[in-house]
Amino acid sequence: FKSKLANLIRPFISSESEETSEEGRSPGRRLRNSGATAHFPVVMIPGVTSTGLELWEGKSCAQSLFRQRLWGTMTMLRTLLMDKECWIDHLRLDPRTGQDPAGIRLRAAQGLEAADFILPGFWVWARIISNLAEIGYDHNNLHMAAYDWRLDVGSLESRDKYFSKLKSQIETMRKTQGRKVVIIGHSLGA
Repeated sequence: FKSKLANLIRPFISSESEETSEEGRSPGRRLRNSGATAHFPVVMIPGVTSTGLELWEGKSCAQSLFRQRLWGTMTMLRTLLMDKECWIDHLRLDPRTGQDPAGIRLRAAQGLEAADFILPGFWVWARIISNLAEIGYDHNNLHMAAYDWRLDVGSLESRDKYFSKLKSQIETMRKTQGRKVVIIGHSLGA
């Protein structure tokens, strides 16, 4: 069992020489070495299931999970394995309203961390973020427009004001940076 587990995780653990070699080959490092720098502000919009979902209110079975991700981390796997019904109850939307059931409130995680990894070692946006960081991007000119992918478009706006906030973020970046904003969308985010 131990050898099979070791073989499973070995691809996600690299030696120092592999890291150095990988850094030398990264597109961000090559761009930086050729003189590229951050220019246009960037907004990234993830695809369906890419954004982590945090628990803000829940049933007693999830009381210890306040602000923990029920989607997109090891907490998700642990909760799913330890109490599958509790996990399903919290991720499921009310079939009549399309909203969270009474007494449950899940919201999209925020920041670049909201969609960088779906599980440790399984990146979604992490490599793109790190390559952009290599040429000078950071929280000042790089934004992840995370959303609750369980909701329909109308509910995203009515409940979370998602599109109003996205518009405001883009306009603010445009005004403060003095440049057009590049929007990178993936899957449903496009």
